[in-house]
Amino acid sequence: MDQFVSATNLGFAAASAATGYVLYKTFAPAPSTSSINSLRGPRSPSLLMGHMKEMIDPTPEMIEEWLSTYGLTMSISTALSIKGIYTADPRVAAYVFTNAMSFKKPDLTKAATYMITGPGLFAMEGEVNRKQRRILNPAFSAAQVKELGPTIVHKGQELAKAWVNEIAGSKAEAGFATINVLDWIGYMALDIIGEAGFGYQFNALNDHASGQPKNEFVVAYEELLGGLLAANPISVLGLIFPFVRELPFRSNIVARNCKAVMSRIGTEMVQAKKAELALADSSGEKAQLVEKDVLSALLRSNNLQENALGRMEDDEVLAQIATFIVAGQDSSSASITWALYRLSKDKEVQTKLRKEALAFPNNKPSLDELNTLTYLDWVVKETLRLDIPVPLAQRVPLNDVVIPLSSSVIGKNGEEINEIFLKAGDNIIISTGGLNYSEQFWGPDAHTFKPERFANLPDEVANIPSGYGNVATFIAGPRMCIGWRLAVAEMKATLFTLIRNLEFDIDPSLVIGKKSTIFARPYIVGDPDSRTRLPLKVSLYKEASSQPAPS
Repeated sequence: MDQFVSATNLGFAAASAATGYVLYKTFAPAPSTSSINSLRGPRSPSLLMGHMKEMIDPTPEMIEEWLSTYGLTMSISTALSIKGIYTADPRVAAYVFTNAMSFKKPDLTKAATYMITGPGLFAMEGEVNRKQRRILNPAFSAAQVKELGPTIVHKGQELAKAWVNEIAGSKAEAGFATINVLDWIGYMALDIIGEAGFGYQFNALNDHASGQPKNEFVVAYEELLGGLLAANPISVLGLIFPFVRELPFRSNIVARNCKAVMSRIGTEMVQAKKAELALADSSGEKAQLVEKDVLSALLRSNNLQENALGRMEDDEVLAQIATFIVAGQDSSSASITWALYRLSKDKEVQTKLRKEALAFPNNKPSLDELNTLTYLDWVVKETLRLDIPVPLAQRVPLNDVVIPLSSSVIGKNGEEINEIFLKAGDNIIISTGGLNYSEQFWGPDAHTFKPERFANLPDEVANIPSGYGNVATFIAGPRMCIGWRLAVAEMKATLFTLIRNLEFDIDPSLVIGKKSTIFARPYIVGDPDSRTRLPLKVSLYKEASSQPAPS
């Protein structure tokens, strides 16, 4: 969720100079005597926005230029030119991630996240965050995600079938349909989080395919998110002064109405699950090691807490629903979309992946079976490396701290710096993008999409703090992305099914860039339509007719 506030920070800074002034007066720290003032760094391109745009939507080439010029650790300007430390030093990143309770997310991050999710996992800090994570961990365990496998695989098959129908209904003689894959995959991911997460049917994919009106919850969620990401001055001031959210502005009214709908339906989900669990308990049914959905597992885990103070309150449980949707739907759909983009640009990789998928004896693999497909695993890891949904993790130390560097840097006065000193309240930005992109770790072809690199990784990669695949995408430590197993499972199951049945190509005249909303999404550079989207030419694989059809 760091990306949510990073993206909104950029919009907030540009919203208006008056709002910026308020932000500055509210959040600007006193002049610091920390290492921020002794480090070199790139010159700020904007007094109002600092380097926010560059940090939020970085290119590997830009990050490489910064790291080669200033070293792995440098001074940087955030919104309103507030200084911070920007680092891709793996030792610093490991320290921050491992000592998670000694750092917090910036207050603005918490406020912005809270406006969407309420008191959910990503909005809370300290002991409350630790309590919620302890209760949620069983819901995202390897055993629980494995139980959700059939649902995930089935939704991938529904998407493949829908695209086969789009191709059949296309009037083009070329035998393909041009499909905005980002939207379709987003609806599939929403269905997955609905069924696997809550046992709830959003029917987003089928409604989109048939042109039916969207589910009430889906409409409310999209309107709420769209309104907040618009970053108008009222939204910004509402982050700083909560009473502003209660004033009768149109944006506030829309937000309240959307939250009311989401709260009502979310409450119905929670009460239904509580009733199911109570019925099972009263009937003497033996408790299962895993539940059929994440919400059931969460509620079961919550009930098992011996101390009432160790349990989540009802509003906290409800807040996890919005949290799961933001993280589970948006990040997964973006990552799968980027994978299809990479495959459409590299036909050799697409062919290799299809060959491996078609060699599998059936079209309904378990998650354990998907994990045996080596090339699929490499494609997923390489996509998560190059197309990282969140290219930074912003933190604030609770106390003064000294952190050793793994790679010394040259300071403003020409001195060698081997450690950084941070005062409580300073900004430190971990460049997860830099950890994933840099030639210093990944070699001279670091900016190239090359799944085969995972067959023989450079020794330097071992130093990157990572909870999965030697990449920094899910970070590491106590606050590692709790849903990483589910995200990887969605990517593997969906790519497996799609690539067995379909071929992907892209108009070579299109230039695709990245734009961060909550997570990095594709858009068409130079197109007046600024929406995030990815139109791909989708056609039936020429030998698909001999394979079992998606069902």
